[in-house]
Amino acid sequence: MSADFATFCEEIHRLTGLDLCRYRPEQIERRMGAMLARYQVAGWDEYLRLLQEDPARREEFVEWVTIGMSEFFRNPDRFQELREVYLPALIRAAGPGGVRAWSAGCADGPEPYSLAILLEELDAAGFHRVLATDVDRQGLRAAEAGIFAEGAMHQVDRETRDRYFRPRGENWEVVPAVRRRVTFRYHDLLSAVYPQGFHLVACRNVLIYFEDATKRAVLEQLAHALAPGGILFLGATEMVRDPDSLGLRYLSPCFYRKEN
Repeated sequence: MSADFATFCEEIHRLTGLDLCRYRPEQIERRMGAMLARYQVAGWDEYLRLLQEDPARREEFVEWVTIGMSEFFRNPDRFQELREVYLPALIRAAGPGGVRAWSAGCADGPEPYSLAILLEELDAAGFHRVLATDVDRQGLRAAEAGIFAEGAMHQVDRETRDRYFRPRGENWEVVPAVRRRVTFRYHDLLSAVYPQGFHLVACRNVLIYFEDATKRAVLEQLAHALAPGGILFLGATEMVRDPDSLGLRYLSPCFYRKEN
């Protein structure tokens, strides 16, 4: 981490309470570099002044960082619901072929590994697989390595951490049994052909980036990617308007079932 960026992180912590040091330095600095380009500012000092002087830009910055940076079991209550209510039924319905899950817009990997951990925990002998896709090739390479900083781990209880992670210096590495369940691929939700036949599709904190018409088109494709009876798992602030028109039924916040 450069000295200028380290100073920026310290000031952001004081200004917003957001601790950027919780994340891998190379990852967060790369993401923040994109913000410099977006606002055409020359460096970290100038960007910091912009955030100090403009509350709207500051709010946008905090929202962008906290949504874009992923962590294991984000919104833990929803993951508990997935584990206790929906996954057992999907495992039974999938049979010997195993559950096929898709993490669409997987960022740097905590979400697909979270899904794989739940599947491993519920049915370690099952042939369950998670496809993880994103448009960020560098993020996909980092995800495939399976090594995460402490900042991504704060929703992981100690028992889960000790069972499914191994210490790697100051970081944590996902164990091979979980990593083998996940395949990472490049995929652009806005232009590529969608894969099909999934029992579970997780697309969380992605739709918020899209305008309404694009969001609707992506939801149509995601619904089509589900097998009948499959579950669509969205982010905490996302919802499907008129789910019946997509062949979906609302189950609870974040969860929808494909009806046909």
